[in-house]
Amino acid sequence: MSTKIKFWFEKIPSPVLEEKIPDIGTLTRLFCTIKMKSGNGWSDSLNAILDTGAPFSVIPLDIWTDLETKIITEHEIRGINPRKECTLPALIGKTKCILLDEEGNQSKELEILCYFALSNLVPIIVGFKDILENFRICFNYKDNTAFAEER
Repeated sequence: MSTKIKFWFEKIPSPVLEEKIPDIGTLTRLFCTIKMKSGNGWSDSLNAILDTGAPFSVIPLDIWTDLETKIITEHEIRGINPRKECTLPALIGKTKCILLDEEGNQSKELEILCYFALSNLVPIIVGFKDILENFRICFNYKDNTAFAEER
C-alpha cells in the first residue's frame, strides 16, 4: 500500500496586479507541510510552497541554521531572470526532511540536496531534486485535491 500525503491550494491577492488588471482575481499557490531534521529531533511543521518548476528546494537562513546540514559549496539561486543582480547568494548542501499532512500521513525520511539561502527574504520552497522526484504528484485545482503518493 502506498502513502498519500495531501497538499492544499491557497488563493493569494495581488493588490499591485489588481490595480493594473482589475478582474485578475486571486493568484494560486500549491502548499505542503514539511518537517526538517535538527540536532534536537524534528522541527515544528513548516508550510512550504510546492514548486514543480524549482529544480532544488530552498530553505531560508533562519530555518536552516538550526538544522543538521552538510554544506557542499557556495552558489547562487537563479530564477527566470539570468542577470547577476537578480541572483541570491546561497550554499548548496544536504539536510533531511519528511513530508506530512494534517491527517497524520507522512513520507519516509528524505536526504535532500537543496539551497540554503543566506537571507530570510525567501519562502520555503519544495522543489524536484530528492523530494518531488520520489513521488507521484497529483493535483486537480477544479476538484480542490492535491497529493503526493510515495513510490
